Amino acid sequence: MTPPKNSSEESSPKSSKLFDLLSDLAKNPGKAQKFNENRSQILDDYEIEEELKTLLMTGEWADFQEAVQKEAEEYGLKAP
Repeated sequence: MTPPKNSSEESSPKSSKLFDLLSDLAKNPGKAQKFNENRSQILDDYEIEEELKTLLMTGEWADFQEAVQKEAEEYGLKAP
């Protein structure tokens, strides 16, 4: 698996593209600004799955939170 096009670091083979995106947005204000200006392009750059893209584009935050929790659990992270 190759890292997302805009990832600031190499991804591990079991890396989450979603978490790579969220991490990069948190660390890079310029990328966050680009995301706010053109979400679709950034989501495509990170190869985010269609279901997650839809949640991020529509602002269905409760559903997005559930999707993030599910993805976290897939990577061995447990929500409190």
